[in-house]
Amino acid sequence: MVPQWSFGWHQSKWGYKNTDDIRNVLGNYSEYDLPLDGQWSDIDWMDSYRNFEADPDNFGDIKDLTD
Repeated sequence: MVPQWSFGWHQSKWGYKNTDDIRNVLGNYSEYDLPLDGQWSDIDWMDSYRNFEADPDNFGDIKDLTD
């Protein structure tokens, strides 16, 4: 079964500089009462393009963001 949230509105972008950029986008959805079911980030968060390793300087708090 496909999860119901996957049929909703998703935000995706390449070029986030840090988690504050992502939080700003998410905050705008809330501020303008727009629906958002999924948030996707491209490879921006990765540390030297290594899988499962977040850039500690710009995305070190990504776990807090996703929680």
